[in-house]
Amino acid sequence: MKSQDAFRLNVRDLTARQGLKVKDLADMVGLSPSYLSLILSGDRANLSDYHKDAIALALGTTVADLYGPAVSGSPVPRQSRASLGAETRTEPTFILRRKRDITPFEDLLRAFNVSDHLLLEAFYRELNSLSDDEVRKMGSMMRNVLVSWQEASKQRETPAGQEVASRAAPTSDSSVIMGPDDRVLLWLILDLFALIGDVPFAFISTATSWPDEKTHRVLEVLLSLGAVQVSSTDRGESGKSQVLLRPSGRVELETASQWIPPGKKREILLSLARGIDRLEDEETQAGGISVREVHAHQLAQLYLEGGDFRRARAWYEQAAAREFSGGMWRVAKDHLLVVSSLDAILNTPAGDRVLAIQMLVTICFNLGETDEALIYQERNLTYWERSGSAADLVRGLLMASSILARRRDWRRAQEYLDRALGMSQGDYSVQARVRIGLAAILSERGHLTRCREEYEHALDLAGRTQEQSLLAQAALGLGRVFLWRQDFQKSAQYLNRALSLSEKREVALEVLARTEMGKLRFQEGSFSLAKEHLDRAVKAASGMKNPESENAAKAWLSRCLGQGGDSADPELKRNLAFAAREFFLGVDEKQGLVSSLIACAEAEAALNRPAEADAMFREAVREARESDNPVLESMACEAYAFYLKDHDDDLAQVMLERSRWARARFR
Repeated sequence: MKSQDAFRLNVRDLTARQGLKVKDLADMVGLSPSYLSLILSGDRANLSDYHKDAIALALGTTVADLYGPAVSGSPVPRQSRASLGAETRTEPTFILRRKRDITPFEDLLRAFNVSDHLLLEAFYRELNSLSDDEVRKMGSMMRNVLVSWQEASKQRETPAGQEVASRAAPTSDSSVIMGPDDRVLLWLILDLFALIGDVPFAFISTATSWPDEKTHRVLEVLLSLGAVQVSSTDRGESGKSQVLLRPSGRVELETASQWIPPGKKREILLSLARGIDRLEDEETQAGGISVREVHAHQLAQLYLEGGDFRRARAWYEQAAAREFSGGMWRVAKDHLLVVSSLDAILNTPAGDRVLAIQMLVTICFNLGETDEALIYQERNLTYWERSGSAADLVRGLLMASSILARRRDWRRAQEYLDRALGMSQGDYSVQARVRIGLAAILSERGHLTRCREEYEHALDLAGRTQEQSLLAQAALGLGRVFLWRQDFQKSAQYLNRALSLSEKREVALEVLARTEMGKLRFQEGSFSLAKEHLDRAVKAASGMKNPESENAAKAWLSRCLGQGGDSADPELKRNLAFAAREFFLGVDEKQGLVSSLIACAEAEAALNRPAEADAMFREAVREARESDNPVLESMACEAYAFYLKDHDDDLAQVMLERSRWARARFR
């Protein structure tokens, strides 16, 4: 096939794959639709290098690939602009599916010192052929292999731990009296230390109801083996001297647990769990610890191993709620999955499962696991529908619409909102919430006129109820819409109103309002004011453990640094931008991801790394294009255009035209 024929076929194929019309592509590259049609039909052959480069940029590929064999619809590897015209590559390029956790594979390759490029290319090609589930399973297996290898290496390097374990093991030597009960006590004390850390000796006797003499006898054995040590002798609130004990880590819990008959182990573990559960908080505060509050997870484990599944479930749910409130989503999710397994065993009524399931919904949504979040949410929707709980059902429909919007399933998201709106007639508060949700979906699709109307309707409804939170949300939404329209005066008016309604009352809303105000001042060129708002937003979001809002503000704060004569550290600028990018890659939130990619590109440019900056700008444009949100596409193209203009690159005009083309899609 001639190279010109290959070029035409590849351009037509990629244009169709990306849902573009010839007119769309022509507008983006600065050609007339009729002339581009003649080029693609073969009636014209003379196309300037400038326009070839522009077409490749618009389609997310390279000129070299357009003249090569039929290209796929996958994004091409990121590369610098200096290599765009190259017809050959000196090294193979690895094209990975996006947003896959390939860390275990890379760790394993590093462990094997694999550096052969052909072998790596073959490895990643086979990796791409696997399903997401297969990649996760293989990754888990590789992690386990590496962990086991590292643990074995440590044991080989430190035989002292094995020596202590062998000394602690039961022997026939009559000089070491170690009966079955003593072995149980030994394991329990070791386990208790692992849960808590420093432990007052008096606490062990209280929690277990064992005689001091027996506990003293086993403690002597532990001290002689070096399994524990006395960390300090302190005086508690009562003024009495108390001994604090600390595990040395020299005896493995697995070794100790093997000394206990299974039946006896369950009996004693259950006894210990109930003993700790009975203690009043003031009794557990000795030495500054609180087992019932801080160690809900470990107490749940004791109940689980002791066979009391009902109490184990209650404590796992409490542990999950604690981690959830602290933003520890992965840990909270692990606890909730145990709750779900116990529910299946206990046949827990549906109404008692709702809280745990709704926590799972929120966690999965925050982690970007939207498919799983939707499964859990629909489970609760079914329960609320059957139970006739209209208020819960409406709230559930709102959450489900947010999940569907994150998946960019706009049709179903709007169906859920329409259903919620139909159920909320006469309730101004609920109607306002639904309309705010509908406006958010419309904004993602670039329907800014209808979006503004919905926010104005929500503002009117919230005014009738005088709910400050709803008033702030509606005002914030209107501020965003006018900011996207670049009507800075009206945007500032509504954002200031949102700030006055939320400041020191609704911290989460205040963070969002300050972030939007920072964006507004940035676009006005008031960089010091923008930095002030964004800095406060980052600190407030960090304090309330809201990583999504924190990283959204970080991305824009990074963009402010070094602007307007600011002498900020370029490495700090880069660190903020890349931290935000790393977060948004994990949760698949397009608006935050595009903003952070632009920030990364500008940070690389500030460090005089043009190839890296160009690659980040291209990725931002590609992600914005894939979002189907013309607001994001316009923003990314405009930022790239300014960068190219500063470097006297002819493609600056192409990107400006593409930004205008995206803005023309606003409705």
